[in-house]
Amino acid sequence: ADYVDYTGEFEANYTATISLNGEEIDSFAITRDDLLSGGRLMRFAGDELKKGDNKVVVNLTGEGRLYSSYQLTYYTPGENIKAVDNGIVVERTYVKDEEMGFEHSTMEGEKFTCYLTMKVSEPVDYVMLEDFLPAGCEFEEDIEFQRGYLYGWGDYYSYYYWYLPYTFEARDDRAVFFFTHLNEGEYRFAYKLRAETPGVFHTMPAVAYAMYSPDFGGSSNEVHLKIAKKRAD
Repeated sequence: ADYVDYTGEFEANYTATISLNGEEIDSFAITRDDLLSGGRLMRFAGDELKKGDNKVVVNLTGEGRLYSSYQLTYYTPGENIKAVDNGIVVERTYVKDEEMGFEHSTMEGEKFTCYLTMKVSEPVDYVMLEDFLPAGCEFEEDIEFQRGYLYGWGDYYSYYYWYLPYTFEARDDRAVFFFTHLNEGEYRFAYKLRAETPGVFHTMPAVAYAMYSPDFGGSSNEVHLKIAKKRAD
C-alpha cells in the first residue's frame, strides 16, 4: 500500500481506449473509486482475428497506470489426432484382462487395463502425465487402487526399474501422474478401467509435459473406443 501511495497510483483518473488491428473496440474511464472494483475482461472471437500478426493497442488519456495481461485459448476440431513428440514420446494401449490386446472394442461391464509408456529424451524435473478417460468408463477400484498403489516401473537400466516414485490422482475425467524428476529413459504405468455406458467414444490423447517448461513434452494418438451393450442372459 505504501508503494502504491508513493507512486500516485491511487490518484487514477484516465480514459482507456482499446484498439484491435487499428479499429477501436472499447473505451472506458477509471477513477480512484474504480481501482478496487476488479478487472475488466475482454474476449476476442476467432473470426475477429486475422491470419498472421494481430495488434492490440491500449491508449490512455489522463493520469494513472493500467496493467493488462493476455491469454490465447484455441481448440482444434480435427479427427484422429496424431501423436506429438517434443521431448517425450507418449504411447497408450488398452488390454483386456483375459487377452493381450483388443481392437478398441469392449462390452458394458467388462474390465480392461490402460498401459501408458513415456520415453523421455533427457533428464527433466517436475513432469505431469494426464491420461483422459474414455467417456463411458470409470476407474476400477481393485485392491491395489484402494491402497493407493498403481503399477509403475522405469527403464531396465534406470535406477527406477523396479520402483518409480510418483503421485497419482484419479480425477473425474482423467488419470494424473506427477513426477519430481525423470532421467532419460522409458517409463511404464498401468491402471484399470471398467466399461459402463454403451456407445462409440473419442478418447483424447494422453499428454505429458514439464510443468515449468510446458514446451517440453508430448502426447499420444487419439483413440476411438466402442462399448457394446451387454447381452441379455
